[in-house]
Amino acid sequence: MQSIGFFSLIFLIIVINQTSKYEITFSKIDNRAYVFINNELVFDSQFVDGNPDLNLSLNLSPFLKKGDNLLKIQLENGSNLNTFISDTHWTIRYEIFENGKSYDYAYESSKNGEAGLIVYEKEHYIYLE
Repeated sequence: MQSIGFFSLIFLIIVINQTSKYEITFSKIDNRAYVFINNELVFDSQFVDGNPDLNLSLNLSPFLKKGDNLLKIQLENGSNLNTFISDTHWTIRYEIFENGKSYDYAYESSKNGEAGLIVYEKEHYIYLE
């Protein structure tokens, strides 16, 4: 009976080690970022004042399912006082990691004068076996 329990523990450890870990790290958000996985909101940065350098990470793995996963990043430009202020500049920079190695990267910046709801949207695909 003791050997069966030991075998189960080893099997469980092997399964856990074979699972990929995905995370996203934001280094710029001007002014608010949303992260969706399979069309479900999993993160809202809230409004970030100005355009500071960030080191904001989110573990994506708990939200991923086996098979195809759609990761969507959206950016809102404005402020928490007035979403539709005249803000001529927006920036977003983030990197997606798989097991600590770079998987995908995005850096976008514009002075197109767009303010208000979503001014930037990008989709990434993650496949889990």
